[in-house]
Amino acid sequence: MPSRSLKFIFLLFIIFIQVLNAQGLDYNFYNLKLTTSNDKNAEVKVQKKRDFFEYSLKYKLSKDGYEYIQTPYYDFSNVENENFSNLVFDNHFYFDDNIWLDINMNYENSKGKTISGFGNLLYRKNSISQNSKVEFFFKPNSIVTTNIKFENTDLGTSSYDRFKNNENKKLTLSLKGEFDLFTIKSSVYQLSSDSNYFYKRLDSYSYYQLTNKNYKGVELNLSKQIDDTSFVSSSFFNVDRNYNYFYEEEGEDNSSKLINEVYKGVELFFSKEFLENLKLIASGKITDVEIINSNKDYLIGKKPKYSPEKKAELRLEYALKNMEISANISHTGSRYTNSSNSNELDSYTLGGLGATFYTQLINKDIKINLNIENLFDKEYFLYSDTLGRPRTLFFNISMEL
Repeated sequence: MPSRSLKFIFLLFIIFIQVLNAQGLDYNFYNLKLTTSNDKNAEVKVQKKRDFFEYSLKYKLSKDGYEYIQTPYYDFSNVENENFSNLVFDNHFYFDDNIWLDINMNYENSKGKTISGFGNLLYRKNSISQNSKVEFFFKPNSIVTTNIKFENTDLGTSSYDRFKNNENKKLTLSLKGEFDLFTIKSSVYQLSSDSNYFYKRLDSYSYYQLTNKNYKGVELNLSKQIDDTSFVSSSFFNVDRNYNYFYEEEGEDNSSKLINEVYKGVELFFSKEFLENLKLIASGKITDVEIINSNKDYLIGKKPKYSPEKKAELRLEYALKNMEISANISHTGSRYTNSSNSNELDSYTLGGLGATFYTQLINKDIKINLNIENLFDKEYFLYSDTLGRPRTLFFNISMEL
């Protein structure tokens, strides 16, 4: 996490450019660029490039919010605002034409507040996300590329009644070969994940969950670019997944659960441009998941809850000068709703339509999105006690200031 002094220095830069001009600034001092798009958004960027290295450091501050008042029938008001900061650091080191190293870091901090006049409630939510990645590349020739990658993600959120933290570490070794007939990529990885979740209601009810996950996986991908209009790929994967759950709930016995399962399958992808503006995209996934070991004997040989073995999607996109139209059909297979696999939810297939329009108003770019989900208004269950969304229309309009 960036130190307080570093964040304070960037904040001084933002204040400086805000004082100079609160509406539209763009200054460059050597490798330092200061930008404000309006009085609620500001950005500092430092970048430099040389023959053997290049780096960039960007810090962004933004504010967002709204106020909603309903009158005269109800004395109700709602005020919400969010302060957001983002620090991005990219480094690239080139040892020679065949060896290079990438180091990336992304830090995000979001603080939101909601004040409701109905009952004088106050709601706060904080979120901190840290992502870092180190990649080493070795390309001995024009065909083969070897890659070693380490990724670390730490996400924490808190509000008035709950706290959640999740940290992931992943190490991946990949080998990629680009041949005339096809491209092949194989990967071996290990993932470690630790998360804890705490929830407490006003009536003193509390719930705590600690989860540890360890994955060891192998993936093989074959892909082919056919002329300039078609692309096809297939992926085969086998993952050994270990889970360690601990639950602590008021009024219930504490529970600890150890699970070892094997997750394997194949994933297919195809895209084709039939005309200049018409594109078809198809994807499908078939998986087989089985619990092979557990401290709960009744789980061995069973399948995890809510894990469909089949998924597929078909999407059609058509682009015009100032408009994009899309249609899609998605299928989700049946899945079990309990650990004993005695109850099963039916599969379901949904359709959707979407359109995006681009126009201008007073020399400002305007984007209008219109989407219809569950086009045929099919009734389906996401979970045993949760119905899926009925036919729903979404409308959104945005303007570039």
